[in-house]
Amino acid sequence: MLEERGVTTEELRTGLCSRSQMNFITSGERLPDYQMRNRIMGRLGVSAEGYEDYVCFDEYERWLESERLIQLIEAANAQEAESLLAKLKEKWETKNIIEEQFLLDMEARILMQKGASNEDIFERYKQAVECSLSGIDLYSDKRILAAPEEFYYLIRFLEFYGKICGKQEQLMIRNGFENLCKSIVAVCGRDITKAKVLPMALYKFYDFIDHSAIKDNKLEIDLWEYSNEALDALRDSKSSFYLLELLELRRIISNKYSIQFETSEFENRFAQEYAELLDEYNISDMEYSGYIYRSSEVHNISEVIRSRRKAFGISREELAEGVCSVRTLERIEAKHSKGQYAVISGLFEKLNLCFVYRRYGVIAKNRKAFLVYRECRRLINEKNFEYARIKYEELKKILDDRYILNKQVLLRLDNTLSLNENVITSEEYKNNLTKGVLLSIPEKAINVVDRFYTTDAEFMMLFNMHLWLNNKCSEMIKTCRLYESVQIYNYWGRYNIVMQWHADRILANSGRYDESTELFKYLNLVGLKSKDLHMMSSRIYNIGWNAMKKAGKTDAEARENVFRNQAINLATFCDEKAMLEYFRKTTTNT
Repeated sequence: MLEERGVTTEELRTGLCSRSQMNFITSGERLPDYQMRNRIMGRLGVSAEGYEDYVCFDEYERWLESERLIQLIEAANAQEAESLLAKLKEKWETKNIIEEQFLLDMEARILMQKGASNEDIFERYKQAVECSLSGIDLYSDKRILAAPEEFYYLIRFLEFYGKICGKQEQLMIRNGFENLCKSIVAVCGRDITKAKVLPMALYKFYDFIDHSAIKDNKLEIDLWEYSNEALDALRDSKSSFYLLELLELRRIISNKYSIQFETSEFENRFAQEYAELLDEYNISDMEYSGYIYRSSEVHNISEVIRSRRKAFGISREELAEGVCSVRTLERIEAKHSKGQYAVISGLFEKLNLCFVYRRYGVIAKNRKAFLVYRECRRLINEKNFEYARIKYEELKKILDDRYILNKQVLLRLDNTLSLNENVITSEEYKNNLTKGVLLSIPEKAINVVDRFYTTDAEFMMLFNMHLWLNNKCSEMIKTCRLYESVQIYNYWGRYNIVMQWHADRILANSGRYDESTELFKYLNLVGLKSKDLHMMSSRIYNIGWNAMKKAGKTDAEARENVFRNQAINLATFCDEKAMLEYFRKTTTNT
Protein backbone atom coordinates (compact mmCIF):
# COMPACT_ATOMS: atom_id res chain seq x y z
CA MET A 1 0.00 0.00 0.00
CA LEU A 2 2.91 2.35 0.59
CA GLU A 3 3.85 2.25 -3.09
CA GLU A 4 0.22 2.48 -4.19
CA ARG A 5 -0.26 5.63 -2.10
CA GLY A 6 3.14 7.10 -2.89
CA VAL A 7 4.04 7.23 0.80
CA THR A 8 7.39 6.48 2.42
CA THR A 9 7.73 4.69 5.75
CA GLU A 10 9.36 7.84 7.09
CA GLU A 11 6.28 9.90 6.27
CA LEU A 12 4.00 7.22 7.65
CA ARG A 13 5.71 6.90 11.03
CA THR A 14 6.46 10.60 11.67
CA GLY A 15 4.88 11.69 14.92
CA LEU A 16 3.62 8.18 15.71
CA CYS A 17 6.54 5.86 16.39
CA SER A 18 10.30 5.41 15.95
CA ARG A 19 11.97 4.13 12.78
CA SER A 20 12.79 0.82 14.41
CA GLN A 21 9.17 0.34 15.56
CA MET A 22 7.90 1.07 12.05
CA ASN A 23 10.42 -1.35 10.56
CA PHE A 24 9.15 -4.09 12.89
CA ILE A 25 5.56 -3.29 11.89
CA THR A 26 6.13 -3.19 8.11
CA SER A 27 8.24 -6.37 8.22
CA GLY A 28 5.52 -8.22 10.14
CA GLU A 29 7.82 -8.95 13.08
CA ARG A 30 5.62 -7.02 15.47
CA LEU A 31 1.94 -6.17 15.36
CA PRO A 32 0.83 -2.71 16.50
CA ASP A 33 -2.02 -2.35 18.97
CA TYR A 34 -5.42 -1.58 17.49
CA GLN A 35 -5.14 2.18 18.05
CA MET A 36 -1.80 2.42 16.25
CA ARG A 37 -3.00 0.09 13.50
CA ASN A 38 -6.07 2.24 12.87
CA ARG A 39 -3.98 5.42 12.86
CA ILE A 40 -1.42 4.02 10.40
CA MET A 41 -4.13 2.66 8.11
CA GLY A 42 -5.97 5.96 8.38
CA ARG A 43 -2.90 7.78 7.10
CA LEU A 44 -2.98 5.44 4.12
CA GLY A 45 -6.59 6.38 3.41
CA VAL A 46 -8.10 3.16 4.72
CA SER A 47 -10.95 3.45 7.19
CA ALA A 48 -11.13 1.26 10.29
CA GLU A 49 -14.83 0.72 9.61
CA GLY A 50 -15.53 -2.96 9.13
CA TYR A 51 -12.63 -4.20 11.25
CA GLU A 52 -13.17 -6.59 14.13
CA ASP A 53 -10.44 -5.93 16.70
CA TYR A 54 -9.44 -8.24 19.53
CA VAL A 55 -7.85 -6.37 22.43
CA CYS A 56 -6.56 -7.23 25.89
CA PHE A 57 -8.78 -6.61 28.90
CA ASP A 58 -7.01 -3.39 29.92
CA GLU A 59 -7.29 -1.92 26.40
CA TYR A 60 -10.94 -2.95 26.32
CA GLU A 61 -11.58 -1.22 29.63
CA ARG A 62 -9.99 1.97 28.30
CA TRP A 63 -12.10 1.74 25.19
CA LEU A 64 -15.29 1.42 27.28
CA GLU A 65 -14.25 4.40 29.38
CA SER A 66 -13.61 6.51 26.30
CA GLU A 67 -17.04 5.52 24.94
CA ARG A 68 -18.63 6.60 28.21
CA LEU A 69 -16.89 9.97 28.04
CA ILE A 70 -18.04 10.51 24.47
CA GLN A 71 -21.62 9.70 25.46
CA LEU A 72 -21.57 12.24 28.29
CA ILE A 73 -20.27 14.95 25.99
CA GLU A 74 -22.82 14.11 23.30
CA ALA A 75 -25.51 14.44 25.95
CA ALA A 76 -24.04 17.87 26.88
CA ASN A 77 -23.47 16.63 30.43
CA ALA A 78 -20.38 18.76 30.95
CA GLN A 79 -20.23 18.31 34.73
CA GLU A 80 -20.10 14.50 34.68
CA ALA A 81 -17.88 14.53 31.59
CA GLU A 82 -15.38 16.81 33.31
CA SER A 83 -15.33 14.55 36.35
CA LEU A 84 -14.74 11.42 34.25
CA LEU A 85 -12.08 13.20 32.20
CA ALA A 86 -10.15 14.08 35.37
CA LYS A 87 -10.32 10.43 36.51
CA LEU A 88 -9.10 9.15 33.13
CA LYS A 89 -6.19 11.59 33.08
CA GLU A 90 -5.10 10.34 36.47
CA LYS A 91 -5.88 6.69 35.82
CA TRP A 92 -4.37 6.32 32.35
CA GLU A 93 -1.17 8.27 33.07
CA THR A 94 -0.36 7.59 29.47
CA LYS A 95 2.40 8.54 27.10
CA ASN A 96 0.26 7.10 24.33
CA ILE A 97 0.06 9.87 21.72
CA ILE A 98 -3.31 8.73 20.40
CA GLU A 99 -4.92 8.66 23.85
CA GLU A 100 -3.38 12.02 24.71
CA GLN A 101 -4.94 13.57 21.61
CA PHE A 102 -8.30 12.05 22.48
CA LEU A 103 -8.23 13.49 26.01
CA LEU A 104 -7.25 16.93 24.71
CA ASP A 105 -10.14 16.87 22.25
CA MET A 106 -12.58 15.81 24.96
CA GLU A 107 -11.29 18.61 27.19
CA ALA A 108 -11.77 21.13 24.38
CA ARG A 109 -15.35 19.98 23.84
CA ILE A 110 -16.14 20.32 27.53
CA LEU A 111 -14.70 23.83 27.45
CA MET A 112 -16.99 24.64 24.49
CA GLN A 113 -20.02 23.46 26.45
CA LYS A 114 -18.98 25.55 29.45
CA GLY A 115 -18.60 28.65 27.29
CA ALA A 116 -14.82 28.95 27.74
CA SER A 117 -12.77 31.43 25.73
CA ASN A 118 -11.73 30.63 22.17
CA GLU A 119 -8.12 31.06 23.31
CA ASP A 120 -8.44 28.22 25.83
CA ILE A 121 -10.08 25.92 23.29
CA PHE A 122 -7.50 26.81 20.64
CA GLU A 123 -4.71 25.90 23.05
CA ARG A 124 -6.09 22.37 23.50
CA TYR A 125 -6.26 21.76 19.77
CA LYS A 126 -2.83 23.24 19.28
CA GLN A 127 -1.48 20.69 21.77
CA ALA A 128 -3.41 17.87 20.07
CA VAL A 129 -1.89 18.77 16.69
CA GLU A 130 1.59 18.98 18.17
CA CYS A 131 1.30 15.43 19.54
CA SER A 132 1.66 13.77 16.13
CA LEU A 133 1.77 16.54 13.49
CA SER A 134 4.32 18.99 14.81
CA GLY A 135 6.53 18.64 11.74
CA ILE A 136 3.97 19.45 9.05
CA ASP A 137 3.90 22.65 7.01
CA LEU A 138 0.21 23.38 7.22
CA TYR A 139 0.30 26.65 5.30
CA SER A 140 2.18 25.53 2.18
CA ASP A 141 1.05 23.45 -0.81
CA LYS A 142 2.76 20.34 0.52
CA ARG A 143 0.41 17.39 1.03
CA ILE A 144 -0.43 16.62 4.65
CA LEU A 145 -0.36 12.91 5.47
CA ALA A 146 -2.85 12.38 8.27
CA ALA A 147 -5.51 9.99 9.53
CA PRO A 148 -9.15 11.14 9.86
CA GLU A 149 -8.73 11.94 13.57
CA GLU A 150 -5.63 14.01 12.82
CA PHE A 151 -7.44 15.89 10.05
CA TYR A 152 -10.20 16.54 12.56
CA TYR A 153 -7.74 18.09 15.04
CA LEU A 154 -6.27 20.25 12.26
CA ILE A 155 -9.71 21.49 11.25
CA ARG A 156 -10.50 22.43 14.84
CA PHE A 157 -7.08 24.06 15.21
CA LEU A 158 -7.69 26.28 12.18
CA GLU A 159 -11.29 26.96 13.21
CA PHE A 160 -10.32 28.39 16.59
CA TYR A 161 -7.16 30.02 15.28
CA GLY A 162 -9.46 31.89 12.91
CA LYS A 163 -11.57 33.08 15.84
CA ILE A 164 -8.64 34.64 17.73
CA CYS A 165 -6.30 35.79 14.95
CA GLY A 166 -5.73 39.30 13.67
CA LYS A 167 -6.37 40.41 10.08
CA GLN A 168 -2.70 39.92 9.19
CA GLU A 169 -2.98 36.18 9.95
CA GLN A 170 -6.19 35.54 8.01
CA LEU A 171 -4.46 34.84 4.70
CA MET A 172 -2.24 32.27 6.39
CA ILE A 173 -5.28 30.49 7.86
CA ARG A 174 -7.00 30.62 4.48
CA ASN A 175 -3.97 28.88 2.95
CA GLY A 176 -4.04 26.33 5.75
CA PHE A 177 -7.68 25.47 5.12
CA GLU A 178 -7.10 25.23 1.37
CA ASN A 179 -4.14 22.89 1.81
CA LEU A 180 -6.13 20.85 4.30
CA CYS A 181 -8.99 20.31 1.83
CA LYS A 182 -6.56 19.35 -0.95
CA SER A 183 -4.78 16.93 1.36
CA ILE A 184 -8.02 15.27 2.51
CA VAL A 185 -9.01 14.65 -1.11
CA ALA A 186 -5.52 13.31 -1.92
CA VAL A 187 -5.05 11.12 1.16
CA CYS A 188 -8.51 9.82 1.99
CA GLY A 189 -9.93 7.03 -0.12
CA ARG A 190 -13.42 6.74 -1.57
CA ASP A 191 -14.79 5.11 1.56
CA ILE A 192 -15.99 6.69 4.79
CA THR A 193 -12.63 8.32 5.65
CA LYS A 194 -13.33 11.18 3.25
CA ALA A 195 -16.95 11.45 4.39
CA LYS A 196 -15.85 11.92 8.00
CA VAL A 197 -13.64 14.97 7.44
CA LEU A 198 -14.15 16.67 4.05
CA PRO A 199 -17.70 18.01 4.72
CA MET A 200 -16.54 19.40 8.07
CA ALA A 201 -13.43 20.98 6.56
CA LEU A 202 -15.46 22.70 3.83
CA TYR A 203 -18.06 23.98 6.27
CA LYS A 204 -15.46 25.38 8.68
CA PHE A 205 -13.46 26.83 5.77
CA TYR A 206 -16.46 28.65 4.35
CA ASP A 207 -17.53 29.87 7.78
CA PHE A 208 -14.04 31.32 8.30
CA ILE A 209 -14.07 33.06 4.90
CA ASP A 210 -17.57 34.41 5.52
CA HIS A 211 -16.46 36.04 8.80
CA SER A 212 -13.07 37.28 7.58
CA ALA A 213 -11.94 40.21 5.49
CA ILE A 214 -10.92 37.86 2.66
CA LYS A 215 -12.90 38.12 -0.56
CA ASP A 216 -12.03 35.46 -3.11
CA ASN A 217 -14.60 34.46 -5.73
CA LYS A 218 -12.39 31.77 -7.24
CA LEU A 219 -11.94 30.18 -3.83
CA GLU A 220 -15.69 29.95 -3.31
CA ILE A 221 -16.08 28.27 -6.72
CA ASP A 222 -13.34 25.83 -5.67
CA LEU A 223 -15.29 25.10 -2.49
CA TRP A 224 -18.29 24.29 -4.65
CA GLU A 225 -16.24 21.76 -6.62
CA TYR A 226 -14.94 20.20 -3.41
CA SER A 227 -18.51 20.01 -2.11
CA ASN A 228 -19.42 17.69 -4.99
CA GLU A 229 -16.74 15.25 -3.78
CA ALA A 230 -17.89 15.59 -0.20
CA LEU A 231 -21.51 14.90 -1.13
CA ASP A 232 -20.49 11.83 -3.14
CA ALA A 233 -18.50 10.56 -0.15
CA LEU A 234 -21.51 10.95 2.16
CA ARG A 235 -23.78 9.26 -0.34
CA ASP A 236 -21.39 6.34 -0.92
CA SER A 237 -21.01 5.73 2.81
CA LYS A 238 -24.69 6.40 3.57
CA SER A 239 -23.66 8.82 6.29
CA SER A 240 -24.61 12.37 7.28
CA PHE A 241 -21.52 13.98 8.82
CA TYR A 242 -22.08 17.77 8.52
CA LEU A 243 -24.65 17.02 5.82
CA LEU A 244 -26.98 19.95 6.52
CA GLU A 245 -24.07 22.36 6.77
CA LEU A 246 -22.70 21.11 3.45
CA LEU A 247 -26.06 21.44 1.69
CA GLU A 248 -26.46 24.97 3.05
CA LEU A 249 -22.97 25.88 1.80
CA ARG A 250 -23.92 24.58 -1.66
CA ARG A 251 -27.18 26.53 -1.64
CA ILE A 252 -25.46 29.80 -0.72
CA ILE A 253 -22.66 29.46 -3.28
CA SER A 254 -24.95 28.28 -6.10
CA ASN A 255 -27.29 31.24 -5.50
CA LYS A 256 -24.42 33.71 -5.22
CA TYR A 257 -22.79 32.66 -8.49
CA SER A 258 -25.94 31.50 -10.31
CA ILE A 259 -24.60 27.95 -10.55
CA GLN A 260 -27.16 25.72 -12.25
CA PHE A 261 -27.16 22.03 -11.41
CA GLU A 262 -29.75 19.31 -11.96
CA THR A 263 -30.20 18.28 -8.34
CA SER A 264 -30.60 21.75 -6.80
CA GLU A 265 -34.36 21.38 -6.23
CA PHE A 266 -33.91 17.92 -4.75
CA GLU A 267 -31.09 19.04 -2.43
CA ASN A 268 -33.15 21.91 -1.05
CA ARG A 269 -36.15 19.66 -0.48
CA PHE A 270 -34.03 16.93 1.07
CA ALA A 271 -32.22 19.40 3.36
CA GLN A 272 -35.56 20.66 4.69
CA GLU A 273 -36.87 17.13 5.27
CA TYR A 274 -33.68 15.99 6.96
CA ALA A 275 -33.65 19.05 9.23
CA GLU A 276 -37.25 18.26 10.23
CA LEU A 277 -36.23 14.67 10.92
CA LEU A 278 -33.44 15.83 13.26
CA ASP A 279 -35.88 18.14 15.04
CA GLU A 280 -38.44 15.35 15.40
CA TYR A 281 -35.87 13.14 17.14
CA ASN A 282 -34.32 16.05 19.07
CA ILE A 283 -30.84 15.47 17.64
CA SER A 284 -28.36 18.24 18.46
CA ASP A 285 -25.85 19.65 16.03
CA MET A 286 -22.59 18.01 14.95
CA GLU A 287 -20.25 19.94 17.23
CA TYR A 288 -20.26 17.44 20.11
CA SER A 289 -20.70 14.21 18.16
CA GLY A 290 -18.02 11.59 18.79
CA TYR A 291 -18.39 10.10 15.31
CA ILE A 292 -14.72 10.59 14.47
CA TYR A 293 -13.75 7.94 17.06
CA ARG A 294 -16.32 5.31 16.13
CA SER A 295 -14.96 2.83 13.65
CA SER A 296 -13.86 -0.75 14.29
CA GLU A 297 -15.64 -3.28 16.46
CA VAL A 298 -13.62 -3.93 19.61
CA HIS A 299 -13.82 -7.23 21.48
CA ASN A 300 -12.24 -8.37 24.75
CA ILE A 301 -9.90 -11.33 24.14
CA SER A 302 -10.63 -12.81 27.57
CA GLU A 303 -14.40 -12.76 26.97
CA VAL A 304 -14.06 -14.11 23.44
CA ILE A 305 -12.09 -17.14 24.65
CA ARG A 306 -14.15 -17.82 27.77
CA SER A 307 -17.55 -17.46 26.09
CA ARG A 308 -16.74 -19.65 23.09
CA ARG A 309 -15.04 -22.33 25.18
CA LYS A 310 -18.06 -22.67 27.48
CA ALA A 311 -20.63 -22.57 24.66
CA PHE A 312 -18.69 -25.16 22.68
CA GLY A 313 -18.53 -27.46 25.72
CA ILE A 314 -14.72 -27.53 25.85
CA SER A 315 -12.91 -27.92 29.17
CA ARG A 316 -9.96 -25.72 30.05
CA GLU A 317 -7.75 -28.80 29.95
CA GLU A 318 -8.84 -29.61 26.39
CA LEU A 319 -8.41 -26.06 25.13
CA ALA A 320 -5.04 -25.52 26.80
CA GLU A 321 -3.56 -28.80 25.57
CA GLY A 322 -0.63 -28.19 23.24
CA VAL A 323 -0.94 -24.41 23.64
CA CYS A 324 -0.31 -23.36 27.24
CA SER A 325 -0.78 -24.47 30.82
CA VAL A 326 -4.27 -24.65 32.30
CA ARG A 327 -3.16 -22.06 34.84
CA THR A 328 -2.25 -19.66 32.04
CA LEU A 329 -5.65 -20.14 30.40
CA GLU A 330 -7.39 -19.55 33.73
CA ARG A 331 -5.51 -16.28 34.19
CA ILE A 332 -6.31 -15.14 30.63
CA GLU A 333 -10.04 -15.85 31.07
CA ALA A 334 -10.05 -14.16 34.48
CA LYS A 335 -8.42 -11.03 32.96
CA HIS A 336 -5.30 -11.44 35.10
CA SER A 337 -2.95 -12.11 32.19
CA LYS A 338 -2.81 -10.83 28.62
CA GLY A 339 -1.10 -13.91 27.23
CA GLN A 340 1.62 -13.98 24.60
CA TYR A 341 0.73 -13.64 20.93
CA ALA A 342 1.51 -17.30 20.16
CA VAL A 343 -0.69 -18.45 23.04
CA ILE A 344 -3.69 -16.30 22.09
CA SER A 345 -3.29 -17.30 18.44
CA GLY A 346 -3.22 -21.00 19.40
CA LEU A 347 -6.30 -20.71 21.61
CA PHE A 348 -8.19 -18.83 18.90
CA GLU A 349 -7.32 -21.46 16.32
CA LYS A 350 -8.76 -24.23 18.52
CA LEU A 351 -11.93 -22.13 18.83
CA ASN A 352 -12.15 -21.79 15.01
CA LEU A 353 -11.10 -18.14 15.06
CA CYS A 354 -8.19 -16.38 13.39
CA PHE A 355 -6.22 -13.95 15.53
CA VAL A 356 -5.43 -11.50 12.76
CA TYR A 357 -6.80 -8.14 11.72
CA ARG A 358 -9.63 -8.54 9.32
CA ARG A 359 -11.84 -6.14 7.52
CA TYR A 360 -15.37 -6.46 6.13
CA GLY A 361 -15.54 -10.03 7.39
CA VAL A 362 -12.73 -11.46 5.26
CA ILE A 363 -9.08 -12.28 5.87
CA ALA A 364 -6.78 -11.09 3.10
CA LYS A 365 -3.45 -9.35 2.62
CA ASN A 366 -4.55 -7.98 -0.73
CA ARG A 367 -6.65 -4.82 -0.32
CA LYS A 368 -8.37 -5.62 -3.59
CA ALA A 369 -10.13 -8.55 -1.91
CA PHE A 370 -11.76 -6.18 0.59
CA LEU A 371 -12.97 -3.89 -2.18
CA VAL A 372 -14.32 -6.73 -4.34
CA TYR A 373 -16.12 -8.25 -1.35
CA ARG A 374 -17.72 -4.94 -0.45
CA GLU A 375 -18.80 -4.38 -4.05
CA CYS A 376 -20.29 -7.87 -4.28
CA ARG A 377 -22.34 -7.26 -1.14
CA ARG A 378 -23.52 -3.90 -2.45
CA LEU A 379 -24.68 -5.43 -5.72
CA ILE A 380 -26.54 -8.19 -3.87
CA ASN A 381 -28.29 -5.62 -1.67
CA GLU A 382 -29.33 -3.78 -4.84
CA LYS A 383 -30.57 -7.11 -6.27
CA ASN A 384 -28.17 -6.78 -9.19
CA PHE A 385 -27.40 -10.49 -9.12
CA GLU A 386 -25.87 -10.73 -12.58
CA TYR A 387 -23.00 -8.37 -11.78
CA ALA A 388 -22.78 -9.63 -8.20
CA ARG A 389 -22.04 -13.09 -9.60
CA ILE A 390 -19.19 -11.65 -11.66
CA LYS A 391 -17.74 -10.01 -8.54
CA TYR A 392 -18.19 -13.23 -6.60
CA GLU A 393 -16.18 -15.20 -9.17
CA GLU A 394 -13.47 -12.53 -9.00
CA LEU A 395 -13.42 -12.72 -5.19
CA LYS A 396 -13.25 -16.50 -5.28
CA LYS A 397 -9.99 -16.32 -7.25
CA ILE A 398 -8.21 -13.93 -4.87
CA LEU A 399 -9.58 -14.92 -1.44
CA ASP A 400 -7.59 -17.52 0.52
CA ASP A 401 -10.15 -20.21 1.36
CA ARG A 402 -7.80 -21.98 3.77
CA TYR A 403 -9.32 -19.74 6.44
CA ILE A 404 -12.67 -20.97 7.79
CA LEU A 405 -14.02 -17.44 7.89
CA ASN A 406 -13.28 -16.93 4.17
CA LYS A 407 -14.95 -20.25 3.37
CA GLN A 408 -18.04 -19.06 5.18
CA VAL A 409 -18.07 -15.75 3.34
CA LEU A 410 -17.80 -17.44 -0.04
CA LEU A 411 -20.45 -20.00 0.86
CA ARG A 412 -22.89 -17.33 2.06
CA LEU A 413 -22.44 -15.19 -1.06
CA ASP A 414 -22.73 -18.14 -3.44
CA ASN A 415 -25.74 -19.47 -1.55
CA THR A 416 -27.58 -16.14 -1.77
CA LEU A 417 -26.78 -15.72 -5.46
CA SER A 418 -27.72 -19.31 -6.32
CA LEU A 419 -31.09 -18.99 -4.61
CA ASN A 420 -31.91 -15.79 -6.49
CA GLU A 421 -30.69 -17.33 -9.75
CA ASN A 422 -33.07 -20.27 -9.13
CA VAL A 423 -30.10 -22.64 -9.22
CA ILE A 424 -30.92 -24.14 -5.80
CA THR A 425 -34.13 -24.74 -3.88
CA SER A 426 -35.10 -23.13 -0.59
CA GLU A 427 -34.35 -26.40 1.17
CA GLU A 428 -30.87 -26.55 -0.36
CA TYR A 429 -30.32 -22.90 0.65
CA LYS A 430 -31.22 -23.72 4.26
CA ASN A 431 -28.99 -26.80 4.30
CA ASN A 432 -26.05 -24.84 2.88
CA LEU A 433 -26.42 -22.20 5.61
CA THR A 434 -26.34 -24.91 8.26
CA LYS A 435 -23.20 -26.42 6.70
CA GLY A 436 -21.55 -23.02 6.72
CA VAL A 437 -22.32 -22.41 10.38
CA LEU A 438 -21.05 -25.87 11.36
CA LEU A 439 -17.65 -25.08 9.83
CA SER A 440 -16.84 -23.08 12.96
CA ILE A 441 -19.63 -23.59 15.50
CA PRO A 442 -20.61 -27.03 16.91
CA GLU A 443 -24.26 -27.97 16.58
CA LYS A 444 -24.86 -27.91 20.34
CA ALA A 445 -23.91 -24.22 20.45
CA ILE A 446 -26.24 -23.04 17.69
CA ASN A 447 -29.21 -22.51 20.00
CA VAL A 448 -27.24 -20.61 22.65
CA VAL A 449 -25.77 -18.05 20.25
CA ASP A 450 -26.63 -15.22 22.65
CA ARG A 451 -24.09 -16.58 25.14
CA PHE A 452 -20.86 -16.36 23.14
CA TYR A 453 -18.90 -14.17 20.74
CA THR A 454 -19.46 -14.71 17.02
CA THR A 455 -17.67 -13.15 14.08
CA ASP A 456 -19.74 -11.00 11.73
CA ALA A 457 -19.64 -13.80 9.15
CA GLU A 458 -20.92 -16.33 11.69
CA PHE A 459 -23.56 -13.92 12.95
CA MET A 460 -25.05 -13.31 9.50
CA MET A 461 -25.12 -17.03 8.67
CA LEU A 462 -26.76 -17.81 12.02
CA PHE A 463 -29.27 -15.03 11.50
CA ASN A 464 -30.28 -16.29 8.06
CA MET A 465 -30.28 -19.90 9.26
CA HIS A 466 -32.61 -19.14 12.16
CA LEU A 467 -34.92 -17.23 9.83
CA TRP A 468 -35.32 -20.33 7.69
CA LEU A 469 -35.58 -22.72 10.63
CA ASN A 470 -38.24 -21.07 12.76
CA ASN A 471 -39.02 -17.66 11.22
CA LYS A 472 -38.87 -16.09 14.69
CA CYS A 473 -35.16 -15.65 15.20
CA SER A 474 -35.63 -15.39 18.98
CA GLU A 475 -32.07 -16.58 19.60
CA MET A 476 -30.65 -13.72 17.53
CA ILE A 477 -32.91 -11.18 19.21
CA LYS A 478 -31.39 -12.18 22.56
CA THR A 479 -27.95 -11.16 21.24
CA CYS A 480 -29.34 -7.69 20.59
CA ARG A 481 -30.21 -7.16 24.23
CA LEU A 482 -26.50 -6.71 24.83
CA TYR A 483 -26.61 -3.49 22.83
CA GLU A 484 -29.62 -2.29 24.79
CA SER A 485 -27.88 -3.00 28.11
CA VAL A 486 -24.48 -1.45 27.41
CA GLN A 487 -25.47 1.19 24.84
CA ILE A 488 -22.15 1.23 22.99
CA TYR A 489 -21.81 1.68 19.27
CA ASN A 490 -19.77 -1.53 18.98
CA TYR A 491 -22.93 -3.63 18.63
CA TRP A 492 -25.07 -1.22 16.60
CA GLY A 493 -24.64 -2.88 13.19
CA ARG A 494 -25.89 -6.28 14.34
CA TYR A 495 -28.66 -4.77 16.42
CA ASN A 496 -29.86 -2.68 13.47
CA ILE A 497 -30.12 -5.68 11.12
CA VAL A 498 -31.91 -8.04 13.51
CA MET A 499 -34.25 -5.57 15.19
CA GLN A 500 -35.32 -3.94 11.93
CA TRP A 501 -36.32 -7.40 10.73
CA HIS A 502 -38.13 -8.03 14.04
CA ALA A 503 -40.06 -4.75 13.84
CA ASP A 504 -41.12 -5.44 10.25
CA ARG A 505 -41.68 -9.19 9.94
CA ILE A 506 -42.75 -10.12 13.47
CA LEU A 507 -44.33 -7.10 15.15
CA ALA A 508 -45.97 -5.37 12.18
CA ASN A 509 -47.04 -8.58 10.47
CA SER A 510 -48.78 -9.73 13.64
CA GLY A 511 -50.68 -6.44 13.98
CA ARG A 512 -48.54 -5.07 16.82
CA TYR A 513 -48.18 -1.75 15.02
CA ASP A 514 -47.44 0.46 18.05
CA GLU A 515 -44.61 -1.82 19.20
CA SER A 516 -43.24 -1.98 15.66
CA THR A 517 -43.30 1.81 15.28
CA GLU A 518 -41.65 2.31 18.68
CA LEU A 519 -38.80 0.01 17.66
CA PHE A 520 -38.42 1.64 14.22
CA LYS A 521 -38.24 5.05 15.89
CA TYR A 522 -35.62 3.86 18.34
CA LEU A 523 -33.51 2.56 15.44
CA ASN A 524 -33.94 5.91 13.70
CA LEU A 525 -32.83 7.74 16.85
CA VAL A 526 -29.62 5.74 17.17
CA GLY A 527 -28.98 5.97 13.43
CA LEU A 528 -29.39 9.75 13.42
CA LYS A 529 -27.15 10.12 16.47
CA SER A 530 -24.43 8.05 14.83
CA LYS A 531 -24.94 9.77 11.43
CA ASP A 532 -25.77 6.42 9.85
CA LEU A 533 -28.46 6.60 7.15
CA HIS A 534 -28.27 2.93 6.20
CA MET A 535 -31.77 1.33 6.10
CA MET A 536 -33.39 4.53 7.42
CA SER A 537 -35.56 5.04 4.33
CA SER A 538 -37.14 1.62 4.93
CA ARG A 539 -37.81 2.41 8.59
CA ILE A 540 -39.46 5.75 7.78
CA TYR A 541 -41.66 4.12 5.17
CA ASN A 542 -42.68 1.37 7.59
CA ILE A 543 -43.62 3.87 10.30
CA GLY A 544 -46.09 5.36 7.84
CA TRP A 545 -47.31 1.91 6.87
CA ASN A 546 -47.97 1.02 10.52
CA ALA A 547 -49.98 4.21 11.06
CA MET A 548 -52.19 3.49 8.06
CA LYS A 549 -52.75 -0.16 8.99
CA LYS A 550 -53.57 0.78 12.57
CA ALA A 551 -56.20 3.15 11.17
CA GLY A 552 -57.81 0.21 9.39
CA LYS A 553 -56.54 0.94 5.87
CA THR A 554 -55.96 -1.76 3.27
CA ASP A 555 -52.46 -2.81 2.19
CA ALA A 556 -52.87 -0.81 -1.02
CA GLU A 557 -53.87 2.31 0.92
CA ALA A 558 -51.07 1.78 3.45
CA ARG A 559 -48.49 1.83 0.66
CA GLU A 560 -49.47 5.43 -0.04
CA ASN A 561 -48.59 6.59 3.46
CA VAL A 562 -47.57 10.13 4.31
CA PHE A 563 -43.91 9.18 4.80
CA ARG A 564 -43.50 7.57 1.38
CA ASN A 565 -42.06 10.64 -0.36
CA GLN A 566 -39.69 11.27 2.53
CA ALA A 567 -38.49 7.67 2.24
CA ILE A 568 -38.03 8.08 -1.52
CA ASN A 569 -35.92 11.21 -1.04
CA LEU A 570 -33.75 9.54 1.59
CA ALA A 571 -33.27 6.46 -0.60
CA THR A 572 -32.45 8.75 -3.54
CA PHE A 573 -29.75 10.52 -1.56
CA CYS A 574 -28.25 7.21 -0.38
CA ASP A 575 -28.56 5.75 -3.88
CA GLU A 576 -30.49 2.75 -2.58
CA LYS A 577 -31.72 1.47 -5.92
CA ALA A 578 -33.58 -1.58 -4.63
CA MET A 579 -35.50 0.47 -2.04
CA LEU A 580 -36.32 3.15 -4.61
CA GLU A 581 -37.73 0.53 -6.95
CA TYR A 582 -39.88 -0.86 -4.15
CA PHE A 583 -41.19 2.53 -2.99
CA ARG A 584 -42.05 3.61 -6.52
CA LYS A 585 -43.80 0.34 -7.32
CA THR A 586 -46.27 1.01 -4.54
CA THR A 587 -47.99 3.61 -6.70
CA THR A 588 -48.21 1.50 -9.82
CA ASN A 589 -49.40 -1.53 -7.85
CA THR A 590 -52.17 0.32 -6.04
